[in-house]
Amino acid sequence: MQNTYQEKILDIENTNNPIRKKLEGGIKFKIKSNFQPAGDQPQAIKYLTQNLKNKKNEQVLLGVTGSGKTFTMAKVIEATNRPALILAPNKTLAAQLYGEFKSFFPGNAVEYFVSYYDYYTPEAYVPRSDTYIEKEASINEQIDRMRHSATRSLLERDDVIIVASVSCIYGLGSVEAYSKMTITLKRNNEYERDQLIRTFVTLQYKRNDQNFFRGTFRVRGENLEIFPSHLEDRAWRLSFNFNKLEKIEEFDPLTGKKINDYSIIKIYANSHYITPKPTMEQAIKQIKSELAETLKKHRENNKLLEEQRLRERTKFDLEMIEATGTCAGIENYSRFLSGRKAGEPPPTLFEYFPDNTIVFVDESHVTVPQLNGMYKGDRTRKSTLAEYGFRLPSCMDNRPLKFEEWDMMRTQTVFVSATPGPWELQQTGNKYIDQIIRPTGLIDPPVEIKAAKTQVDDLMHEAAQVIEKGYRVLATTLTKKMAEDLTEYLHENGLKVRYMHSDIDTLERIEIIRDLRLGVFDILVGINLLREGLDIPECGLVGILDADKEGFLRSETSLIQTIGRAARNIDGKVILYADKITKSIDKAIKETDRRRTKQLEYNTKNNITAESIKKEIGDILESVYEKDYTNFKESNIGGNLKKHLKGLNKKMKDSAANLEFEEAAKIRDEIRKLEANELEITLNPKISQYNLKSKVYPKGRSTLGMPGTKTKKQKKKMEAKKIIITGGATRIGAAIAKSLANYDVQITIHYNRSFKAAKKLKIELEDSGSKVFLIKGDLSNSAEVKKIISFANKSMKGLDCLINNASIFEKDNLVSFNEKLFSNHININLLAPAMLTKYFKKFIKMKKGIIVNIIDQRIFKLTPFFFSYTLSKTGLATLTKTSAMSLAPNIRVNAVAPGPTIKNKRQSDKHFKKQWNSLILKNKVDPKNICETIKYFINNDNVTGQIISVDSGQSLAWKTPDIVNAKE
Repeated sequence: MQNTYQEKILDIENTNNPIRKKLEGGIKFKIKSNFQPAGDQPQAIKYLTQNLKNKKNEQVLLGVTGSGKTFTMAKVIEATNRPALILAPNKTLAAQLYGEFKSFFPGNAVEYFVSYYDYYTPEAYVPRSDTYIEKEASINEQIDRMRHSATRSLLERDDVIIVASVSCIYGLGSVEAYSKMTITLKRNNEYERDQLIRTFVTLQYKRNDQNFFRGTFRVRGENLEIFPSHLEDRAWRLSFNFNKLEKIEEFDPLTGKKINDYSIIKIYANSHYITPKPTMEQAIKQIKSELAETLKKHRENNKLLEEQRLRERTKFDLEMIEATGTCAGIENYSRFLSGRKAGEPPPTLFEYFPDNTIVFVDESHVTVPQLNGMYKGDRTRKSTLAEYGFRLPSCMDNRPLKFEEWDMMRTQTVFVSATPGPWELQQTGNKYIDQIIRPTGLIDPPVEIKAAKTQVDDLMHEAAQVIEKGYRVLATTLTKKMAEDLTEYLHENGLKVRYMHSDIDTLERIEIIRDLRLGVFDILVGINLLREGLDIPECGLVGILDADKEGFLRSETSLIQTIGRAARNIDGKVILYADKITKSIDKAIKETDRRRTKQLEYNTKNNITAESIKKEIGDILESVYEKDYTNFKESNIGGNLKKHLKGLNKKMKDSAANLEFEEAAKIRDEIRKLEANELEITLNPKISQYNLKSKVYPKGRSTLGMPGTKTKKQKKKMEAKKIIITGGATRIGAAIAKSLANYDVQITIHYNRSFKAAKKLKIELEDSGSKVFLIKGDLSNSAEVKKIISFANKSMKGLDCLINNASIFEKDNLVSFNEKLFSNHININLLAPAMLTKYFKKFIKMKKGIIVNIIDQRIFKLTPFFFSYTLSKTGLATLTKTSAMSLAPNIRVNAVAPGPTIKNKRQSDKHFKKQWNSLILKNKVDPKNICETIKYFINNDNVTGQIISVDSGQSLAWKTPDIVNAKE
């Protein structure tokens, strides 16, 4: 009886009905804008709309930079009154388009659908080095909410525009299952309240009566309150009189204030990957069947290790699915959970769209090749996991769409680009709709060719003239090294310059561009990032160095896109530095001349005087996130930073005079930031945006809070004040950094490959009031080792503690080891700490200092396994003793020898548990205890040359991991 009731609540009986009544259907698209179509826009809108009505499946809109392609798309959507998918090549452009469409259609459902990972490391296996990389990811709650809002809008509304990145071709829960797992509640109907609570749990909402946030529900007397997965700052209150639902109210979760009344609501699941119980039971049977078949094949091929690995992994996953309905990596079983056959396309966002959807592929010359390449890269990685027993072969069906599948699945499509690719043009028989006349009357910039031999000095001369007029300069090179060298050369010659390439992350790029527009610096040097979607109306000159080096970066498409960066300024011009005219240069110049001729004829015929495009400086930072700064809506074209700062000072004083102190404080912080940025960039053009931020606020700020609030906790004192931790971004190193950050210390964190983790840790520690510096370095390179210690000393203005934590831990033995692996262990685990100790001594001079080495308990209980690693750590133990004798009395040297603390990449949870269960204290080592031992060494002046094991008794245990069959 209970199951029948739950099925009724979950609307499962309604899913066979092909016509779904939409709760918010029937609303028409309506643009709200002061703009009117101009230039080529009216005819582009007319042709696109007409062709869509005539059932033409593919169209190409060739729209130059600044011609208003977004507005054209918006007008087509309004004219056809059909839902739309706007496909962008990356998150940055998607966010920009989302903001623009949101402003055009404030009364319609404009949604944002991109990958919800802040960072993501996919599961992988590298057979050559026997390295297993576990999946590591951090989900962005805000983007997850917006994804839920997008799918709900598609199922409940007709007036929907989804702005998505190419990640929308990756697997998503099937629309059938997602539609089934909903609850429709009507006022005055009767519902058993306890059963309703169980249903919320089935939909993966969590009960939390204390902390109410998205994806939770709570019980308040006779009321149930639920925070739906798609809402940000509103929740729903269900008021019961016994089993009768008397009221459905929308309210503010923060204040409790009622916002609206409803007679009917539909609650969608808190996950796109939720599966009805009958489907789950069927899936478990199919997984077990495939497991048995695959294990048999491994045995027949004598792949016993792969058989054991797969059996343990899959059985553990099945136990978790049966107990909780999910497991880590459940997406690898998606074929069974969605009821598909082998090789069938995965369910994606495209299945949620109705058949009359219009697809706009923005920057199609980039987006289409991306769509084509995604499946192949994913397939290679998954097949390796399956071959070596980490996953069942069916994991390969958890994949993005193949290009051919996407091509068949898409509805009527408009490809939008200034330089359409060959595939798009092939679909339309080389026909396209021109949009090259801009509403402002601006023409494409003149292109000049100069000799490449004197390109740097000529660029410097031209840049100086452009900067004098108040404009900015973009320069493109072929390599990162050339970009950095050019930046340094221009800086040495007195110009304010910065560079931008792929090592700079997305948010940092946005801030760099904003600073360029504001005049904090005048020249931006780049490689391939100064192309699509980069709108800088202040740009008066684009210099393309080595333009005659034919290739990807100097192809016809690249050159036209880069030339377009100067098209938003009436005085903009482009210089190509080349000693010969390549085919790409010739085609790019001919296309630019074609556009200029048409634009000039139009301006003359219509008596139009061209104007530079006016774009608010704050616009480039518009995104889907709430910002903690103020956007200042004034154009800076032809202006300078001093003029802008003068305007901000006036606004700050006006805000203070009007008692708007919070606004005045934001403006004050903006002024400080810009002034500090200008100063630091003048001193060091290569400074990172994150180091710039640390210079913004002056020292000596009060740590007291607002009146009536608790003050910040004062930091405790420690003997060491300036600490460097090698390998401090992840695992034990990160735990040490977090523990020491509770004290009044400065910390320099060294990392090599873990930039995202290091950056995240830095932000976390700085939020708690610590001063943190990051330094990247390869410890196997002695030159970089010296640079690391020198940077730490310079950044913190001194050193008094070195923690040698970084190490590698690869599996080998006396028979299997090779020279490269052996050298890596010795260089990183032993030579680097020795060199760091040597340089540390030089910087300490006559002061007191402390060195703590992180070794390993295995030095006390030797085994023949991990041959290279054990030798290196034994050497480090010897280094601890001998350097303690050499460096006394000024520097003390000690070591901590941890046992099993955090499982490594080779271990499953099961093996790790086996390992620490074999210890005499029967528990794994808590990183906090390692940190406490380090603090003991730092604060105790009478201890040196000592090694303390923090290993739960592993070094005393009779059974080593190999004996208890626990994988290390």
